Amino acid sequence: MFASGISGASSIRVASFKGLKDAVNIKRAGLTGLVISAMVMMFFGIVFVIFNKLLPAFFSENAEVVTLSSGLLLVAALFQLFDGVQVTALGILRGLSDVKIPTFIARSVCDTVPMYCRIKFCSATLMVSVFCMI
Repeated sequence: MFASGISGASSIRVASFKGLKDAVNIKRAGLTGLVISAMVMMFFGIVFVIFNKLLPAFFSENAEVVTLSSGLLLVAALFQLFDGVQVTALGILRGLSDVKIPTFIARSVCDTVPMYCRIKFCSATLMVSVFCMI
């Protein structure tokens, strides 16, 4: 949700500078949005890594569930960063009115990355594979 808000704000800033034909501030607004998004998502990723044993314990007392969940939180920590930056970047491109090709690329990545994870990690750990497919 944080990344979506940053994405919307960045989209509006970029679109307004595009209307003014101010290329320097378009770049500045876009990079600012990406950096803020990366920092916020990195913060939440670090929280996931630091509290990966404690967070699942809030939701379940079953030791096996907590163990599996704590491992998945490490994968989620990495996912946070990349997903947040991707959401913000698509918002910035929407502000530039460039939606067709980036949407196609995002869609194709959403199809191929889960397939790669399924092939690569299925034998190692099924839970990581399932998480990657989401």
